[in-house]
Formats: sequence, structure tokens, C-alpha cells
Amino acid sequence: MIEESGVAVSVEKGAVWVETRRQSTCGSCSARSMCGQEVLQKLGRGSDCHLVRALNSYPVQIGDRLTIAIPEQVIVRGAVLVYLLPLVLMMAALFICQTLALREGLVIVGSFTGLATGFAVVALRSRYLNDNNRVQPHVISVALGQAPMRFAESDHC
Repeated sequence: MIEESGVAVSVEKGAVWVETRRQSTCGSCSARSMCGQEVLQKLGRGSDCHLVRALNSYPVQIGDRLTIAIPEQVIVRGAVLVYLLPLVLMMAALFICQTLALREGLVIVGSFTGLATGFAVVALRSRYLNDNNRVQPHVISVALGQAPMRFAESDHC
């Protein structure tokens, strides 16, 4: 399980919106001078805050500290789907067009059609999985016995 800590900012029936903050380890990394993450951080790419909707069965109030989790295989399968499938379909279309000895322009159009098909499959699969509870983040713990965390105006995303 991949876990992340955050603060409840909105509560719904059966779910909670959790504000998480990206924790950067750039200060201790030996490769930070060559890292794209460090460059984006320096450019002020935007807020380090993220809002995540997590399924919840605990009594939660706004401001409570939470830990949410998602299974690692969900992340791995999602990465394969998003990054690999469109490229595989593009290469398959390219191979088919080359095998059919089509002209260069048609080969290019065919390969981009394969890539677009891959993106369409990713979008359809994403919509299908949107309501699947097995791939949604879940609240796994609520910090009990602690006062709810309140943000200063400058700490809010």
C-alpha cells in the first residue's frame, strides 16, 4: 500500500476530500542538480497541495488528520495503461502499415491513428474505473486524540 497523510477539507457521505502536501526530498538527493523535479520546484511550478477524494467509513470532521492509502498494483497498472498502451498501439499500427507497403504519408497517419486509439482506450478505461472502489484511495486511519489541524491563511492551497 502507498500511504499519504493529509487533512480533511470536505466530508461527503462515504467519502472525504483530503488535502495532501508533496514532501520533497530534493535537499538530500545527490542528483538534484540534474533532476527535473528540482528544476520545476525552482521555477515555482505551482502549489504543493493536492486534493484527493478518498473513500471513508470513519467518523471524520473537517480539519482531522488522516492517512489515505491505495494499493501499489493500482499505481503500476495505471502507469502501464497510461504510458505503454498508446505507444504499443502506435507501434502496432506502424508495423501493420509498413507490412501493407503503404505510402509514407499513410504510414504516418496510421501510426498517429494507433496512438489516438491508445489515448481513447485509456480515457474509456479511466471512466470505467472511476466508480470502482478497488482502485480508489481509502482512509486507513484518523489521528485520534489530537485536536483537528487548522490552517493559517498562508498555509491553505
